[in-house]
Amino acid sequence: QAAFAALTLACMEACASPPTPTPAQQAAAPATTPAADPYLWLEDVEGARALAWVNQENARSLPVLQNDPRYAHLLQASLQVAQNNDRLPLGGIQNGFLYNFWQDAEHVRGIWRRATLASYASGHPRWETILDVDAVSRAENANWVFEGANCEPSGVRCMISLSDGGLDASTEREFDLRSKTFVAGGFVVPEAKSNLAWLDRETLLVATDYGAGTLTQSGYPFILKAWRRGTPLSAATEIQRGQASDVSIAPFALDDVDGTHVAFARRGETFFETSVYRLGGAQPERLNLPRKSTIQALFHGRLIVTLEESWTIGGQTYPNGALIAVPLPEAASETPHVTVIYAPGARQSIEGVAATHDAILVAGFDNVRGRLQRFTLNGDAWAGQ
Repeated sequence: QAAFAALTLACMEACASPPTPTPAQQAAAPATTPAADPYLWLEDVEGARALAWVNQENARSLPVLQNDPRYAHLLQASLQVAQNNDRLPLGGIQNGFLYNFWQDAEHVRGIWRRATLASYASGHPRWETILDVDAVSRAENANWVFEGANCEPSGVRCMISLSDGGLDASTEREFDLRSKTFVAGGFVVPEAKSNLAWLDRETLLVATDYGAGTLTQSGYPFILKAWRRGTPLSAATEIQRGQASDVSIAPFALDDVDGTHVAFARRGETFFETSVYRLGGAQPERLNLPRKSTIQALFHGRLIVTLEESWTIGGQTYPNGALIAVPLPEAASETPHVTVIYAPGARQSIEGVAATHDAILVAGFDNVRGRLQRFTLNGDAWAGQ
């Protein structure tokens, strides 16, 4: 830790702030905006001036780091950890498989792979490679970085997110898990800061850059459209519109244990406050949930929600940090029926929530000690263990 702190300090000392604008540059600024940001040119991340500054500062800072006698050892130690084949392969479960993205010395860009749950549980998983990002990059002469996969409920088709060199913007391409190939003539969303979700097998919900005036001040989309298979993206139907002052709009979908698939949209009005809408009807239906809350799952017809602020409704106050359940049919009503699954105490917290077929799993801390709890539903009552 001390070595890391020393290197960080060295970098901070070596990396200068952007240069002060010249008198000519200051004079060129509009007279009506004396407080204009003199470093706004850095927002053009691929602009010639910004890249020249990055290269200039790298040339100053890298020698300070690389000539430090601890550099080689720390670099090698970090690589050994990052490329250790004994590290735990984590991932997500879908349709009887555990999917994992893996990088090592042989697969620098990584492979997206899967193993059956039985194989994974044995401790000796038999991995099946689904997508080799290194191979795709070589074949397409591209600098692809895998950013994730968004699969429709049947688990046959997925939208693969690939960014060029790790940019925030990504290209989204439809992929078939059976053939392990990109779908010819399938959905393709051009490079942008897009947000996607599947409404159904033939319809994709897409929030992306639709041209001038369709991005928020943060650079993210605020218009959501439904895109039918076999039609151009330009023909997609608008279903919801936020405002340019928002942070973003993003669709997402939840699957209940009985296979029910429900689509939603999350409108980020500020960085910390969101409004959630149910999609699929004639108009988006706003849910009556606190702006500071997160939907974690759909479980037996109930939305499982964590509160990030106290919530008073129907004469009751539910504390900040609580995990609650709200029946989906009532979620847009003025006074939905709310039940508390778990309310952490003063020295307790919730760090993660997941739904299984018959229970809600809650990972968290109790007096700084990790704890996993299991909550089951009996009628309208929750029991934990």
